[in-house]
Amino acid sequence: LVVWSESGEARLQLPRKPRAIYDHLGRAMPVNYDLRMSSQPQFIVLSRYCARWMSWELPPKPLPFVKQHPGSVVMQAVWPRAQTHLGYSAYRIPTNTTVRLPVYLYNFGAKTVSGVLQASTSEGWSVSTEHEVEIVPQERKRIYLELHPPGVRKQIGTITLRGEFGAGGNAVLSLRLLND
Repeated sequence: LVVWSESGEARLQLPRKPRAIYDHLGRAMPVNYDLRMSSQPQFIVLSRYCARWMSWELPPKPLPFVKQHPGSVVMQAVWPRAQTHLGYSAYRIPTNTTVRLPVYLYNFGAKTVSGVLQASTSEGWSVSTEHEVEIVPQERKRIYLELHPPGVRKQIGTITLRGEFGAGGNAVLSLRLLND
């Protein structure tokens, strides 16, 4: 059984004592009936008889298969580890400062591709970048996103970079930012 809470801390009362409990990194945790859950999953090993005492929610049905070929272009943002905030899964941006964020475009295809880039952002943030780009086969090309955070501290924003590369397919990169 895998349990977690989607919002804040929650509790789960088990009907029987589990055999073992492990955290999201595989470390053994104290075994008891009353579990404190957070956003980090916990893995609970139950006896096969314990399942009779629990009510179960079935997993969602799988989405229909979409027959498409993957694109040859991939986008990757590179940010110094010291400027990331893992709790928010975000890149930290200083207030009232323009920041240049390097983004790498890779063409894993056999042909040169040309594309159009379009960046969008959350309200209060602004972003600009090159609009047209050409990438030769097996190239790693660096471009920059110029980010302008809002003047209010601790505001989270999302920047989405979309690229349309014709035969090379479409690529999307989404980043969370924290105005720190």
